[in-house]
Amino acid sequence: MWSDAGGAVAPRPVRVRYRFPRWDSPGRVGRDGVVLLVFTIVTIARTTETFHGVESGDPFDLYYLGIDNGTSDWYIGWEVPKAVYEDLPDGTPVEAVVSGDGRYLYRIRTLHR
Repeated sequence: MWSDAGGAVAPRPVRVRYRFPRWDSPGRVGRDGVVLLVFTIVTIARTTETFHGVESGDPFDLYYLGIDNGTSDWYIGWEVPKAVYEDLPDGTPVEAVVSGDGRYLYRIRTLHR
């Protein structure tokens, strides 16, 4: 996909890698998020994945969001609640607080244009 980080950089191809949900949460691996990064960015990729329960086999959807701060050609996508996913269409300017290693999205909010 192509992104220009909301006009901050020249349009360029970018890739988003979505992490498996809830696999290594900060609580599970003892991370407390002491090192946080705040990005002013735009949403660039939204996707929904359907999974099936291990025991029941019932399908359920998880929602993912990728964001671009204009500094790289690939990004991590995070699982987000459905309401957040629906409120942030592609190109929405946002501010996000993520862990220093980029593995965890702690907070995301819409910026007014």
